[in-house]
Parts: sequence; structure tokens; C-alpha cells
Amino acid sequence: MSTARSTWLPTTRHALVATVLIALLICLALILRLQGLGNTFQSGDNAGLPAKIVANRGIGWMVFERYGLLNSLITWTFVRVVRLLGVPITEFWWKAPIALIGTLQVPLTFFFLRWLGCKGIGAWFGAALVAVLPIHVMQSRYAWGYEMLGTFFFTVAIWSFLWYLRQSNRKRGLVTSFCLGLYLISHGYIIPFLPCLAAGILLFAAPKPKTTVLSAIRTNVLRLIANYVWLF
Repeated sequence: MSTARSTWLPTTRHALVATVLIALLICLALILRLQGLGNTFQSGDNAGLPAKIVANRGIGWMVFERYGLLNSLITWTFVRVVRLLGVPITEFWWKAPIALIGTLQVPLTFFFLRWLGCKGIGAWFGAALVAVLPIHVMQSRYAWGYEMLGTFFFTVAIWSFLWYLRQSNRKRGLVTSFCLGLYLISHGYIIPFLPCLAAGILLFAAPKPKTTVLSAIRTNVLRLIANYVWLF
């Protein structure tokens, strides 16, 4: 999230190796998530989202989904595009969008950890763990993929929030607000993010000389409001 090349990006010398390793991890994640994905729905719960999309016209009903708007909207859009291409819609295509998003968590985790300052081995371990973690693989193969969407956009929201705290301004505040909004409509719950929001305000509230911690916290909160982080 920096305009200049930063130390968290792979150096030119190691860029090819990093690209190959990331590609291999993505391929591994894809294989684990896509293999056998076209099997029949194993329960009514598995078929719940496809049934809703087929039974309801338009997308207005998605606003009232308790698990967030984004899961239904992404699946609805993906299936419509596949159908317009003339491909028969099977169970595979209903589950594929979440499997792809679960796979994208692998490179996202790697670059986020690098941005946080993790050395190469730590970032690679995190990305590899996401690629093969059984619970992540299992949830990525489930049409109701709000947990995968929540994990993905939670990472994006945390990254953008920390990026904002490094240099607070209106532009970064709006970007962060948009990312927080995506998390909310992807998962439907703000509770997991609230402790992170509070921790960020506390950790970045280092008081200047002759100021108290409470004063620094108050300044940070007012800055969040002034820069429209609350907007979305």
C-alpha cells in the first residue's frame, strides 16, 4: 500500500523465486479446494444459497441476508457469467467462487505478513499454512462461504487500517472506511473487528511530550472521525 518500492516487497534478485513459490502455493491451494468440488450437495444446508438464488428474482433480497450481502452477490454474479458463456451450471460452479477466494487468501497472507515486517520464512510459513489448513480448505469448499469472505476482507480491513494509522489523512481514511465496509457486508458481524480497532487506537496512541495517553487516544479517535473512517 505504498507508492514507493518498500522493503516488504521481494527484491529484484529474488522476485523470480518468490513468484514461482507463490504460484506453487496457489496451485496447491487450488487443487485442494477444487478437487471433487462438483460432487452433489451433501445436505440441505449446502444447497441453501443456490436454492435462494434460484428461487428469488433480482438481488434485493440479499440486503436482508444475516450472513452478509457479499456472499450471495458474488455467487449470483459468478453463476450468471458462467451461464452466459453457455456452460451448464452444476454444483461445481455454485461452490467455485468461494474456493477461488479461499485460494486468494494465500498470496494476501504472504504480502500482508511481509508488510507487517515478517522475515521471508515467517511470511512463507503463513501463506503455506493457509494453503493446506484443513479448516480453511473445508470452508473454501462450502457455498455458504461467509467465513472465507470474512477472513479475506478482515485481512484487507486490518491492513488498510494499519496503513491509515501510519499516516492519517482523508484519502487513506476513505480507503480504510471502504475496506471496513466490505468486511461488514462479507461477514455480517462487526464484533471480531472491534477489539482490533480498539487495539490499534491504543497501540498508536503514543503520547507526545507533555501529553497523556488519554489525550493521545482522544486525538486518534477524533482523527478517525474527521477522516471519515466511519463512513461505510
